[in-house]
Amino acid sequence: MSFKIPQFISKNFNARSKPEREKYIEKYKQWHSSDITQDWIKGLEARLDFLIQEEEKQLPSTEFEFKYQTATNRAERVLVRSLIKELQHER
Repeated sequence: MSFKIPQFISKNFNARSKPEREKYIEKYKQWHSSDITQDWIKGLEARLDFLIQEEEKQLPSTEFEFKYQTATNRAERVLVRSLIKELQHER
């Protein structure tokens, strides 16, 4: 199983020596496997599902409102997906 350093910690990771990097990876894996982190990821995934359902059932009154709601919904989905992807260290 390969390990990918998440982008949000790569700069700090690369500034360390090899032994420190190994310890850092172990700390990250422990953090990732904790209940709180897993609950956070599940919460993000639930928010993503909610946004998809929200877009499917929206009934805007104008074309502008429809496009605005769609754009903001999709922007938030992109953000949530990128957070989930960053938190997944196993690739």
